[in-house]
Amino acid sequence: MVCSYQFMYPEIAKSLNQTEGAVKRRLNVLGIKARPVWLNNNIKYTEEEIEKR
Repeated sequence: MVCSYQFMYPEIAKSLNQTEGAVKRRLNVLGIKARPVWLNNNIKYTEEEIEKR
């Protein structure tokens, strides 16, 4: 799953019934250099979301 570079941490964690931290730790312990695709954290707020606050 990790080496295919198609899945993100939440998807892998859900399919393995583990937390994201557990998946990260297991990859580190097993010495697997490949990492899953990262989530896009640069999502901007829309005008509607700003007005709700």
